[in-house]
Amino acid sequence: MKRFLGRGTERLTSLAAAEPGAEATGLEVLRWALAASVARVVDNSRNVTLDADAEVVHQSRVGTRRFRSTLRTFRGLFDPAWADGLRARIKPLADDLGAVRDADVMSARLTAHLDAVDDDVSAAIAARLEARRRESRTRLMTVLASPSYAAIVADVSDAAMLPHVMPGAAADAAAASLMPYVAAAWRRLHDAVTGLADEAAPESLHRVRILTKRARYAAETLAPVTGRSAERFARRAASLQDVLGELQDATSARAWLATAFESSDPAPMAFGSGILAGLELAAADRAREEWPAAWRRLRRKKATRWLADPWAATNNDVVVFLVRHAKAGDRTRWTQADEIRPLTGSGLRQASGLVELLSHAPIAHVASSPYTRCMQTVEPLAAARKLPITPEGALAEGAPVDASVALLDVSEPTVLCTHGDVAENVIGYLAHRNVPGAEPSLCEKGSTWVLWMSGSDVRRADYLPPQA
Repeated sequence: MKRFLGRGTERLTSLAAAEPGAEATGLEVLRWALAASVARVVDNSRNVTLDADAEVVHQSRVGTRRFRSTLRTFRGLFDPAWADGLRARIKPLADDLGAVRDADVMSARLTAHLDAVDDDVSAAIAARLEARRRESRTRLMTVLASPSYAAIVADVSDAAMLPHVMPGAAADAAAASLMPYVAAAWRRLHDAVTGLADEAAPESLHRVRILTKRARYAAETLAPVTGRSAERFARRAASLQDVLGELQDATSARAWLATAFESSDPAPMAFGSGILAGLELAAADRAREEWPAAWRRLRRKKATRWLADPWAATNNDVVVFLVRHAKAGDRTRWTQADEIRPLTGSGLRQASGLVELLSHAPIAHVASSPYTRCMQTVEPLAAARKLPITPEGALAEGAPVDASVALLDVSEPTVLCTHGDVAENVIGYLAHRNVPGAEPSLCEKGSTWVLWMSGSDVRRADYLPPQA
């Protein structure tokens, strides 16, 4: 930790405090967001003690969550292996902080209701809550004092100060390069809520809470650039997150009460824990009644219209979406013609994710390799847009790169679905011509390259990883 008590911390804090302006590039905004997250972790973690305010732990945990969320939401703008490695690197610390935060919340919730039970039961429950809280804090303090924590902080701090971004993020304005990812986070949340049953299970609503948090963090990342629109959305998302958080906390408290007391415990203890469980059930029911109203406020056009057209082309550009087909069955195990090898279950989910990703993209034409796995990849998207799919031999496996590249010369927004070799050849061709962002090693199955066309030339290439 010594490294971060001097110049390292000062530099990180300075970067975190320098909120980007409206003209900032994607790189500048992402660097600020990462630095602010790490600074929050470092500044608060150094104050963790057995009796420190719960907010200290909470803010440290929020820092790890924001750091991982930024890397996840904007993964297509980072070097994917670099981003994934950092998310995994900080996860153990996030888990340790989460355990303490959960214990703090549980203790605060149940302690507030202990006057509802008799004194002996109250004292016994309070003792168990305090033991859990102190145990988790002691474990966290051991972690924070270890060389491994200092190494994690060193790694994520270095990463925040010099993030590995794609060239498009480094060169282009943040509003253009980041907006599609913020909009995608919103669409994932919207679709999750739309698909819920009237009486959704707590697990489903917890998932909605997670997606709400990610959409909120994404909006807050872009807020310095877009201003009040993103701030309004983030406030309403925070309100929904709070209501769903109350539901989750009440559900967790009931679950703890159900397991914390053995059948051998005295009857008064069981009776007392039952009273507390009833209070938590009532709290959960109130939250269940309140969250739909919070959701309606969030999805109003006033809060979401700024996300409506994230793919709006600039400078008279036309957008081409070059899609590599989703996951298909193992080629070596397929006994029939390779041309009819279909998508797997996970591949079909990736195809559905493409519909979500491009839900607001302007698309006038869809073309695909005639191979089954490519056609299946864009069938849900074409069906959603009521567009036919044009089979195109220049997108088939082994097609000459010149023929494939010629398909980019279009006059209207187009989706082209192809194979890994063709996608790599096309992006390699663009990289050879110094197109910003073109990196042929980034062609995962189910991924999409967004090619911004200026006439017959590609002005910029943005990589979007698979959505499932």
